[in-house]
Amino acid sequence: MRDKAIKESADEDKLAKIDELIQRVENNQHLYKKISKDKIRKIFYNNGVDITYHRLNKATGEMVPETIHYRMLYRNPSKAKQGSVMFIRDELYDVAYDWLTMGIGRRLPQHNAKIVEISAYAPLSTSAIEGTMHIPV
Repeated sequence: MRDKAIKESADEDKLAKIDELIQRVENNQHLYKKISKDKIRKIFYNNGVDITYHRLNKATGEMVPETIHYRMLYRNPSKAKQGSVMFIRDELYDVAYDWLTMGIGRRLPQHNAKIVEISAYAPLSTSAIEGTMHIPV
């Protein structure tokens, strides 16, 4: 009974926090430029995205902002269903892309390269088994 009350209290706290965040967004709408999801996707895919994190500087005890640039590495093969896209830190991109494409990516010609084909096969090397099932013959 006590555990249930604690869980309900925690859930109420989470809901209150979400409501507070929604209210903050609504109050600050004037600060943002409205852009369609297709335009955002195009910008992120082509230019990457900067994300600022705040980390604790243990020496000073201050929160220090750190901005990291991410680039699109590949789209999940089931992207049409899930919309899953993998972004990676800019400084790791070349090594990761080379590994995903088994070195073929850097050898693609400048014109008429088979980009769609290489993009379709690249994420296969990251696949993982999620489970198995027995199907009788």
